[in-house]
Amino acid sequence: MKTVLITGAYRGLGYEVARQLSERGWKVILAARRSDQGSAPAAKLQNASFLELDITADASVARVAKELPKLDVLINNAAIIAEGDQDILTILPEAVARTIATNALGALRVSQSLVSRLLKSSAGRIVNVSSGAGQLSDMGTWSPAYALS
Repeated sequence: MKTVLITGAYRGLGYEVARQLSERGWKVILAARRSDQGSAPAAKLQNASFLELDITADASVARVAKELPKLDVLINNAAIIAEGDQDILTILPEAVARTIATNALGALRVSQSLVSRLLKSSAGRIVNVSSGAGQLSDMGTWSPAYALS
């Protein structure tokens, strides 16, 4: 049975991927920053569990890396759109930093921490979920911090 860890998997696209992989017989680990977000969705799926994971915190990522005995696929899906992320001329720099810390550096931190587990798998993969918001051809004025991240 293949094992997948999906960050930000308690709702939306992450949860749908978790649901479909669960139905295909995968062992699915849903990860989110808060257990009140992830425990209930994980309980609805077969072969699923929940791990509390704050991808912006080194200690949280290190703890999860120690807890995972086996991993075949990592799906970096967690992302935020910071409050006030509407105009590049008025957004607070702290909101941009928080968005980049989560959306870009969080995926990097988790990938670096778990790559040794993935290299042990014959099916080891990292999937980074993104959106068209960061494409230069689509970039507009909507959510500049999110687009930058």
